[in-house]
Amino acid sequence: MLFINRSLHSLLISKYALFLIIVFFLSVSASSAQQDISCYHCHTQVVTQFRNNVHYQIGFNCADCHGGKEEPNASVISADVMSGNFIGKPSRENITSICSKCHVQEAKDYKQSIHWEQIEKGHTDAATCTDCHGVHEIRAISDPKSSSNHQNSPATCAKCHANKELMSAWYYGIKTDRFDTYKESFHWKALSNGYNVVATCADCHNNHIIK
Repeated sequence: MLFINRSLHSLLISKYALFLIIVFFLSVSASSAQQDISCYHCHTQVVTQFRNNVHYQIGFNCADCHGGKEEPNASVISADVMSGNFIGKPSRENITSICSKCHVQEAKDYKQSIHWEQIEKGHTDAATCTDCHGVHEIRAISDPKSSSNHQNSPATCAKCHANKELMSAWYYGIKTDRFDTYKESFHWKALSNGYNVVATCADCHNNHIIK
């Protein structure tokens, strides 16, 4: 009789231990599945780029620009992110209002520029913040890989100003040889040889208040 009781006791302990193990693995699986439903799950390349972003490095996440609900205690944004004030991809005319939440003075200056003037007229292909600074991989201007870095700024301006199709539009009518003529200058020759204290586009035309 004692032998039977001991066997039954051992069996109950084994079943209880098995139950705890199953519950543990189910909890881990549920947690992993929940964390996998994040921005990274679908937007892998974009999130990878964002991890090089100066904003990411100081604690910003997708919801700071795109809106939506976030779980503050989670390591990733939850599946509920596309709710609340979620805006998805901002329209080009609304990009500045998003950036202005932090970059107040820069946005005020930009709204005095010819670029903003054209956007207000409905020409949404005019330059906005992301055209000069990048979209998801925004880097500090001191970073040599930044599109707004002093060394890179002429090529950044040329993306639009050397584009014949864009610049020949009736509401622009701007010559597209400006980058080519700049390349004939002493400034470009010095810049291309590694000198930083030389004039680029922004030194003559300003950066945010471009007229």
